[in-house]
Amino acid sequence: MKLKFLFGIVAVLFTTACPQPPLSVYLTWQSDPSTTMTVTFQTGDKLRDAAVRYDSDPKDGTPKSYEHTVEATMSQIPGLDAFTTRYIYSAEITGLSPGATYYFVAGGNEGSVSQEYSFRTIRNDGGPIRFVTGGDMSVGPRPLKLMQFAAKYEPDFVLVGGDIAYANDKLEEWSKWDRWIGNWSHGLTSLAGRLTPMVLAIGNHEVGDNPGEPKDRARFYFAYFPQGGESYFRRQFGPHLTVYALDSGHIQSHESQVSWLDGAMAADGAAPWQMAVYHVPLYPTHREYSGGGSVEGRQAWLPVFDKHHLDMAFENHDHTFKRTHLLRGDKVDPEGTLYLGDGCFGQGPRELNRAYPLWYTAIASSTAHFWLVNVSADRATFEAVNEEGQVFDSTELTH
Repeated sequence: MKLKFLFGIVAVLFTTACPQPPLSVYLTWQSDPSTTMTVTFQTGDKLRDAAVRYDSDPKDGTPKSYEHTVEATMSQIPGLDAFTTRYIYSAEITGLSPGATYYFVAGGNEGSVSQEYSFRTIRNDGGPIRFVTGGDMSVGPRPLKLMQFAAKYEPDFVLVGGDIAYANDKLEEWSKWDRWIGNWSHGLTSLAGRLTPMVLAIGNHEVGDNPGEPKDRARFYFAYFPQGGESYFRRQFGPHLTVYALDSGHIQSHESQVSWLDGAMAADGAAPWQMAVYHVPLYPTHREYSGGGSVEGRQAWLPVFDKHHLDMAFENHDHTFKRTHLLRGDKVDPEGTLYLGDGCFGQGPRELNRAYPLWYTAIASSTAHFWLVNVSADRATFEAVNEEGQVFDSTELTH
């Protein structure tokens, strides 16, 4: 018994003295996707010298082998220590070359550092951009399966339309985030270790009822995914594509974003392709057209979309598949916007609205899926891929 007790003490001391590698490593952007990358990693131990060490060539995974080092900042979610010990580290790497591959490790010193991963910045030479998008994911086998199919297309990034882990900002639901990030790591990390960056819009299941400032109701979303600190933002992908990630009333009201959106779209008017992503659909296929979030979105955003000729919008929330007609002024118009949805990138499909077919839908069904998007200077193609990995619908827009 004494010997077993001593071995237990030694094991505890060894674990305490030797921090483990990060529990997870993943990528977002806070600024220009062509010249920056934000690396976030989570640990169960507080690290010394936490950093991302990177190089333009693969190394051996030893921290001192990498030419460049960016210190990581540490944060914690207040109150989470009552359920699990979690340190969140992030480092924004700047001054990168467009369309280039970099190799890196994340963590502390020897023994507390990750394996070597790589990432690729977005090209800025006018060449094609490929991405995958969908929302309403959750955890479990279906979202993992869809992520694995998405990874086969080697997307430049994934656009997530909200309702990510379905944890509702509850501290006691922290493990759902671990499971979702685990799915992401297994599903969208290549065998060679290349990580796929994510751009995440906020959904209702990222938000809880925690008192305080509005952002305090989405603690995990803001802490886990550094994207500039706001629930709505703009990303420019090369010279041909601008994406507006919007907040459909979860932290900020629809109306509060109108002035910013109008100004951003006016400034980006020369960009050939302007696309938006948000959670609650303006044109739902499961819920009612007269539903509050949809009505508020149409009242606030449609005039801006129409004024600046938004090319297309990715909608979510309804757990269905949808492709609309081209719409403008809340009616079918060949010069209008294409709306794709409706958020079924892992959650079980729902039945279509009892009034289907709806005047605005070209096609809809109860099908789990994601959208594969290819964008070039004068053409954008959209393919819907189901959970068997089959393309079951497609369309294109041209300029």
